[in-house]
Amino acid sequence: MLGEHVGSFPRIRDGGILYAAAARPQAMLVGVTIYPTALLQSAALLHAMIRWRPLDLWNASPGWAAADSHLDARALDLAMPAKDRMELTEQIAGGEVDSVDKLTLRLAPYQRALDG
Repeated sequence: MLGEHVGSFPRIRDGGILYAAAARPQAMLVGVTIYPTALLQSAALLHAMIRWRPLDLWNASPGWAAADSHLDARALDLAMPAKDRMELTEQIAGGEVDSVDKLTLRLAPYQRALDG
């Protein structure tokens, strides 16, 4: 999936950060799931990809793709227009949306169940 969104040979800036971003949705602390809902998990993944920048370029596109795929696997979707996604991406990257909880609140109105 990564190659579809950043080209054939993505340049990984930091493999450890990429691994941490991918593992973040399943994070647990003293036996408690940190992000218990699909939307929180997707927000954690998207936030990590955009803020932590594991790739040299284009972290937002694979971040959104990963978040969408995470929701899709749970029969959910984000019906968020591209313009709103771009604006939110800028706010995450700029630190205005600086937590998973804030990001989840911004994403929640767009979440919907997939038919079938």
